[in-house]
Amino acid sequence: MMPADAVMMLARIGFIFRIDNGKIVINYKGEHNLDRATITPLIDMIRNNKDEVILFLLIHCPQCGGIIFWGDHNGQQFCMNCDPLDYIFLRGLKSDFNNRYGIQAASNEEKDRVKCVDCRYFQKGEGSPEALGYCVSESWNGHKGQWPLRIHSCKHFDCP
Repeated sequence: MMPADAVMMLARIGFIFRIDNGKIVINYKGEHNLDRATITPLIDMIRNNKDEVILFLLIHCPQCGGIIFWGDHNGQQFCMNCDPLDYIFLRGLKSDFNNRYGIQAASNEEKDRVKCVDCRYFQKGEGSPEALGYCVSESWNGHKGQWPLRIHSCKHFDCP
């Protein structure tokens, strides 16, 4: 058993852990009658592996015992189990990513979903049919270099 396992086992039965000035503070807030024969070796393991436990507590959710977190735009960490995702924040990330890399959401209408290779303004690249080519008109994302088989929406698309 690892020290992190001891922390999680104790947290499940009502122990609360926090770090205070480099020390591990353990409080019991559970409702169970404690069996000292079971609890004492776990607490001893935590005390004997203080540095490892402190590192683990930095990524351990004190409410549920989870260890998977997400961070918002302010850098605040939230537990994936206890705190719902901030979907407004995630939408903002997606928009920022899409704007930064010139990705536009394609329309759901089939006529707006095209490939550069089928357009009269696309000049094929050298070698492979999948080689990077370029658009001689105004490209859909502002970049001259285009992948021939990428499906996207383009208001300047014209069949040859």
